[in-house]
Amino acid sequence: MPNPKRLIATAALLASLCGGVLAVIPDNGPDTTFQFVGLVNGSFTGVAIGPQAVLFVHHVGAPSTIVFGNTGTGTVYRIDPNSGVRIGTTDAIVYRTLDVLPGYYPIVNTSLAYNYDMFDSGNDVGFGNARGVTPSSVKIVGYGGSASLASDGLGYAFPTGGYGTRRAANGHTDSKGPITFNGDKFAMLGSFLLRNGDGVLWNGDSGGAWMVNIAGKWQVAGLNAGVGYDSTDTELRFAANGQLYVMSFATDLYPIAPQIRRAALQRTASPTSWPAPPATGVSASAPPLP
Repeated sequence: MPNPKRLIATAALLASLCGGVLAVIPDNGPDTTFQFVGLVNGSFTGVAIGPQAVLFVHHVGAPSTIVFGNTGTGTVYRIDPNSGVRIGTTDAIVYRTLDVLPGYYPIVNTSLAYNYDMFDSGNDVGFGNARGVTPSSVKIVGYGGSASLASDGLGYAFPTGGYGTRRAANGHTDSKGPITFNGDKFAMLGSFLLRNGDGVLWNGDSGGAWMVNIAGKWQVAGLNAGVGYDSTDTELRFAANGQLYVMSFATDLYPIAPQIRRAALQRTASPTSWPAPPATGVSASAPPLP
């Protein structure tokens, strides 16, 4: 059984790689639901959180463009790379766009359920333990690499392509707690790879979103950060015989939601209303900025 601390350390080491969600079946197709999660700089993922505000990750570097087409094509919206407001010492950073965006998602307004604290005195991330709490279900969204089942059916093959297409897959907020990431310690969510159909972060997914449906509306609960797995494995293995092998990580946005909302308000010229999208943009209705 993998050492959970080793997995967590691996997640930090792979942070620069992270940025896609594994497509479980090759024909599950581009995501059509999360239309305000976009492709940033042609390589990473970002999410619109205000009329002129994009939530991104600090560990990648400054963005300059975002496109919301699910295959990475469509209207190019410009981002001011010098406008970033980092949220404390977390990996979350908010940028202002130079163009009004076609729509956006609110930041989560409730804490998510989870099973284990990541460093809970000898029960690190619950490896091999029965689940006593049903964690919140989330959708993990990103433009990263994709793959299908490995030949033995026990996991996913390591991705070798599929970059630049938006995909969404099932996630589970199994664990929660502070970890050290890029030298800073802050709150993270963890999602284990349990079975075929679950999402795993990979290259290109950085900056993507963990979306949760609350009262019929999608909210952004997490920000894609990294993935941990046993480096000696030859595939990304599903949970089996009470053991867990792969875990994706996201910055937990609930503790920093007020700061993110404030930064989003600062990044838009009309903070109390929904401006009309540009003529070249995609028409979409959206609620007032929370």
